[in-house]
Amino acid sequence: MLIRFLLAALVSTIPVLAEGAADRVAIEKLIQSLGAANVDSAVFTADAENDLPKLRTIQQSMRAAVRQPMSEVAPPAFVLSNVRFISPDVAVAYAAEVQLGTMPRKIPMLFVVKKESDGWKIAVLRLLAAAVP
Repeated sequence: MLIRFLLAALVSTIPVLAEGAADRVAIEKLIQSLGAANVDSAVFTADAENDLPKLRTIQQSMRAAVRQPMSEVAPPAFVLSNVRFISPDVAVAYAAEVQLGTMPRKIPMLFVVKKESDGWKIAVLRLLAAAVP
């Protein structure tokens, strides 16, 4: 009897786990898309603060190192490190724009993302203080 109950409880959570995994993948794709040169305001919610200029400033500073003569620096990429769901439609994502090379750089960021009818969007973008090694 107890085994049936536990199996029923486990089976009932499988769709929820699958949905959560799909949402994580969608959020990761959203964060990774920020590395593209043509990011526009469509990735932000309508009620979000205008964080697009902040994002563009970060991108320009990271890409400047790639254009330096004799630089051995890879193009920057956004890397998602953790997602925590606050509700089924709101999550906090920790990510960083990472640039690998002779002088690696990392700009940690916190995103609050919101699920809307057309997918996950960024509601808030905040820069975090970089940890000193």
